[in-house]
Amino acid sequence: MSDQVTITPEMATDQKPTIDDQYPDHIVTFDGPDDPYNPMNWSFRKKFIITISYGLTTCWITLASAIFAAAIESVSAEFNVNTETSAAAMSLLVFGFGLGPLVWGPLNELYGRKWLILIPYFIAAAFSFGTATAKDIQTVLITRFFSGLFGSAPVTITGGIMAIIRAPHQLGNAIVAYGVTIVGRPTLGPIIGGALCSSSLGWRWTEYLTGIVMMVQLGVDLLVIDESYAPTLLARKAHKLRLHPQNWALHAKHEEWDVSFKELYQK
Repeated sequence: MSDQVTITPEMATDQKPTIDDQYPDHIVTFDGPDDPYNPMNWSFRKKFIITISYGLTTCWITLASAIFAAAIESVSAEFNVNTETSAAAMSLLVFGFGLGPLVWGPLNELYGRKWLILIPYFIAAAFSFGTATAKDIQTVLITRFFSGLFGSAPVTITGGIMAIIRAPHQLGNAIVAYGVTIVGRPTLGPIIGGALCSSSLGWRWTEYLTGIVMMVQLGVDLLVIDESYAPTLLARKAHKLRLHPQNWALHAKHEEWDVSFKELYQK
C-alpha cells in the first residue's frame, strides 16, 4: 500500500498562502478590509474613548489661552508693567498656536500621530508650570509662547484622526462630540480664571491648574490612546513580519522615505 498522498487542486487551494505569496513585491499592506492593524476596524468603544480623550487633550490647552485673561491685571501689578505688556502673554500663546502647525503638520506625516501629540503636550504642560513660577514678566512671556508652540500639536493633529478611524458616514457624530469638548473650555476659561484670581490662590494658580489637568490628561492618554496613522502601523507590521519568518526584504512603503530637512520644510 502506497504512503504517497496525492494533493488535489482543492487541497492546494486550501493551503495557507506564504508571506511571499501575500506580499510578492515585499511591500507590506493591510490584508483586506478586515485587517486588525487597520484603525478603521477598531471597536466602537475604542473609537469613542479615543475621540473623547483627544477632545479633552485639546480642550485643556485651549483652556490655557483663555484662563489667563483674568490674570492680566494681577500680573501687571505684581511685575509693575502695563496691561498691554501682560496681555502680550495671551497674544504670544496664540502666536505659538499659529506657528506650531508649520512644525507638527509635516512631522506627524513622518513619525505618526500619538507621540507627536503627547510629547509636545508634556512640554507644553511643563511650560505652564514655568509660567506659574515665573519671577519676572520676561519669563511669563517666553513660557507662554512655548506653551502655545508645543500645545498646538494636539490642536493641529487630533482633528484629522477623527477621519482616519471612521468611515465618512460615521464622522458627523464624532466631530460634534470632539467639537463640544474644544469649544467649552475657552468659554469657561475666563470664569475659572476670574474665580482663581479673586481668591487667595492668586493668578499663578491659573497656570498651576492648567499644568495639573494637562498632566492628568497625559496620563490618561498614555493608557487609552493607540497609534492611528496607517503608514506607521504598517511599518510596525512589517517589522513584526520581518522577525518571525526572517524575511528581511519585507517593508512598508513608508519606510522607503528618506526626507531631508529641506524637503520637510517644503512639505
